[in-house]
Amino acid sequence: MQEYYYDVAYRPLLEGGHITGMIQVITDVTAHVQARRQLEESEAKLSLLSNTVPSMIFYLDQQQRYVSYNKTFQDWFDVDADEVIGQSVREFIGEQAYQQVAPHLAVAYAGQPERYELAAPSRVGTQRWLDITYTPHHNEVGELLGVIVLASDISTQMQVRRALEESSNSLQSAIEVAGLGT
Repeated sequence: MQEYYYDVAYRPLLEGGHITGMIQVITDVTAHVQARRQLEESEAKLSLLSNTVPSMIFYLDQQQRYVSYNKTFQDWFDVDADEVIGQSVREFIGEQAYQQVAPHLAVAYAGQPERYELAAPSRVGTQRWLDITYTPHHNEVGELLGVIVLASDISTQMQVRRALEESSNSLQSAIEVAGLGT
């Protein structure tokens, strides 16, 4: 069995101020209803995916204004779901932080993907490291519409990297002091 959806409208026929009949117009809207349901399901899946990854995902428009962001972004910056929408990156993160990201944003807004690591203060009180990727978003004729940003917290990896570097440096110093390096 298949479901069908119809839009039904009734209009009275009037003669001399009296209703003498009815006109009934029935329009099949099944395809429209099914398309809307599929879109809603796709949006729900995309939202689930976006909000369950442990990385910040956000979209910046042509003027570097926040258009959307996920739950991880909200948690990182301690903001509500729409608190930052419409603000520019410079307004939101402040001038000092903006000066660090501006050269990378310039690359992305010139149409090239950009990836870098950054020591970034979090609004929840600690400084953490981010691995940030900017992906330019173009329309079908190649015009830049905005930038998709993926920012992952790599603080733990940076701590391990620093510990390994310190251990390696300590070992090298011990070898040099002992005269074993010659």
